Amino acid sequence: DVFYLMGTVGNVETKSRLAYIFYTQLAKHIAKDKNYYDLKVAQFFDRIGSYQVALRSYERVTYTSPFFLRAQLGRTNILIDNEQTDDAVLNLEKLLDQGFKEFVVYNTLATIFRGEENYNESIKYYNFALESYSKDRPLNAWATFFLRGITYDRSGRWLKAKADFDIALELYPNHPEVLNYLGYSLIERNENLDQALGMIKNAIKQKPESGYILDSLAWGLFRLGRYEESIIPMEKAIKLEPHDPIINDHFGDILWMIGRKREANFQWKRALLFGPTLENKKKIEQKLKSGIIDL
Repeated sequence: DVFYLMGTVGNVETKSRLAYIFYTQLAKHIAKDKNYYDLKVAQFFDRIGSYQVALRSYERVTYTSPFFLRAQLGRTNILIDNEQTDDAVLNLEKLLDQGFKEFVVYNTLATIFRGEENYNESIKYYNFALESYSKDRPLNAWATFFLRGITYDRSGRWLKAKADFDIALELYPNHPEVLNYLGYSLIERNENLDQALGMIKNAIKQKPESGYILDSLAWGLFRLGRYEESIIPMEKAIKLEPHDPIINDHFGDILWMIGRKREANFQWKRALLFGPTLENKKKIEQKLKSGIIDL
């Protein structure tokens, strides 16, 4: 322990990297249980981007160690960061087979599948994650309900999504990200527009420099036909998130509706540069041909 503490003196990230490695390895050499120090070495190399060294150190932590799960999760995160998601999934599924039926394992699997747009598998693991909680939901459960709600929404199950968003807001009232997502979703569905706009304004009070929330406000005003009013938050949003395809597309729509059609075409062309979804790409290309002909 003394050797390890000697290695942590000073700023590990800059001046004392070599000292940290040296003293941690020295501590490991004389320790009876080397697992803790293998984990610390792995986490250090993970932080500085030496992923192969980190992976080898994580793998040295033995199955019987109380640090085994943390080591395997660290290994999984490296695989995810390096886009080796198939290997990450296999690693997490192996943990489940070994009896590590922990919230973090289920939640990580759900997040991977959501990113791959495999929504059924994602929802399955979010369900397991929520079941792993006790009957009394902790406050941080709001995030899992929120993410499962997003997954339901993207898989076309709006009523289930809305129910999860409502639970998330019960657990974390007025959370700006939940308010924004729910408000924007209602706007996109052309439902309860005034209520949706109120949610988004509440979110902006908390995060006034969020380009995405400002975009939601502008889009809500647009949907209400308040085109001139929507231009101000939209211009702020585009400055904060200049490379977002949806924000550029929305800006083009607003410009078109206030008669600035040349600028609208410019924004739609910009939107195409930033990788919109295939569905949005088709819509933008149609607007470049014909303008907005149907709201």
